[in-house]
Amino acid sequence: MYAHGKADFIAKLQIALKECSESEYWLELLIENGYYEDSAILKQCTEVKRLLIVSINTAKKKPVYKYLLCCDVSARRKLRLLAAHFL
Repeated sequence: MYAHGKADFIAKLQIALKECSESEYWLELLIENGYYEDSAILKQCTEVKRLLIVSINTAKKKPVYKYLLCCDVSARRKLRLLAAHFL
């Protein structure tokens, strides 16, 4: 994720969180109505949402020179795996 500064980085994370929350909502509807049966994807989405929340909170607390470190490698891997599931 590229950002022009700390505020931009946090804004991009907040957009990702909003999109994740919307995806979670639609996944819940699909699963509850029987259109999709694998509830593991909903658990993964919830985990990604938690990672984004923690990343946002960490980015807000850290000095400017450390804000890029708040998203660890495992979080990025989980985001890629979740995205790959839909492709």
